[in-house]
Order: sequence, then C-alpha cells, then structure tokens
Amino acid sequence: MSRKSLVNKSIEKPSVKEDSREILRSENMTDSLGSIREDHPKSQINLIDRLIEKEISFCSEQLNVDSEELKVWITLQTGAPAKSVLHALRTAGQYRLDPLQEEVLLIQYQEVWQVSISADGWIKIINRHPSFTGLTFIQSPEEIDGLPIWMECTIHRSDRVIPITIREHLTEVRSDLDIWQRMPRRILRHRALQQCARIAFGISSREVRQDSFEALNTSLNQAHSFTLKTKNKTTFSQIEKLKNILN
Repeated sequence: MSRKSLVNKSIEKPSVKEDSREILRSENMTDSLGSIREDHPKSQINLIDRLIEKEISFCSEQLNVDSEELKVWITLQTGAPAKSVLHALRTAGQYRLDPLQEEVLLIQYQEVWQVSISADGWIKIINRHPSFTGLTFIQSPEEIDGLPIWMECTIHRSDRVIPITIREHLTEVRSDLDIWQRMPRRILRHRALQQCARIAFGISSREVRQDSFEALNTSLNQAHSFTLKTKNKTTFSQIEKLKNILN
C-alpha cells in the first residue's frame, strides 16, 4: 500500500452509517432525559406513596394504633405537602409520639408547613428517657405587665454532672395571640421546657412559631369535629392525595 493511500485512510471521514449511529445515540439520550422529566412526577408520587405507607405501618406498630386512623389523620392535614406528612410520620415513629393525641403537630404558618412536637409530646419524651431524674422551673422576680420577664427550665440527668438550664425571655417569644392573653405563664413555661429538652436530650425539632398557634387551633377544631369510623374502614387513596399535592 502506497504512502498516499495510508494518509488518505488516516484522514478518512466517518461514514454516513457511523454519523447516523452518533445522531441516533444522541437522540436516544435526549429522548431518555425527556422521558425522565415527563415521568418524574408520577415516579415521585409512587415513591412518596410507598414511603408514607411504610411509615404508617411502622407508626401503627410503634404506637399500637389502627393504621386506618393514621390515614384519616393524614387526610385532615388539608393542603399539607407530602414531604411534611412524611416528616411528621417519621418524627412520630422515631420518638413514639401519637399524632392522634396531638403529641406531634403539623401546622401551617403562612405558606410553610411545620412539623413540631407539642408540650405533651415533650413531656412524654422527657419522662421516658432512662437518664431523666427531674426538672425544675424558676421565674424571674422582675415582672413586666404583671408577668415574669423570663422563665428558666432545668433538667437533671443521672449521667451528667451538671444539669441543663435554659432561660426563655418573655419579650422574645410573646405575641398578641389569644393564647398569650389567656395563659401567658403556661406558654412561657412550655417554651422553656421545649428548648431545654431539645438540648438536654439532643432532639431536633422545629420550633412552633407563635403565629402558628392560630392555625393550630383551627386544625384541632376540625379534628375534634371529625368522627372516626374505623368499623366502616374509611376509604383512603394516598396516590390521589399526592397527585393533588404535587400538581
């Protein structure tokens, strides 16, 4: 073979067949990405549906409650995104808190949904901890509008040399909501208890904003007015609910 033919062969352009293969491969990749984008909402619905069903089953075993009641509780969280529902169920299962007893709260604050542990939930967690030996509250001698300017909570643990003390100031947590007008000392005490327990036992929980108490009262009224009919096995379609949430 001559030198000229070797040079020509080395610089020979890809055949039309090879070009078509590259184009086809590129088109297939584009089509695959497009199908992933198109199928993602449906895949996400199926995935979240399986995760929620799994958490419902786990919570039902941990709390010894009917799974149908947990499903009804979910349907009462009108407008709550699937991610928040899943977070609430995981919190309930992890700390063995019963959402039906309002130990775990799913509250809407403006356009954001928060998963929080209620005062009853914190009390259950504290008393159940094997190292817990007691707690005390101290309020400031100084007052503003007849109320203590701060409240301290101290939690004692058998495996700690120094107890954990947290102080909450009235001016930082007080709001104009009705609950503060009716029971300001109790709410201030709950806030001190919540923050102290978080640090004492290393529990991560979002703080309930004071403005969200109004939304909480509304949701609780709806829950109390709803009659559970477990004997009739209330129907529940998680997929349809998630479709509405994700649309």
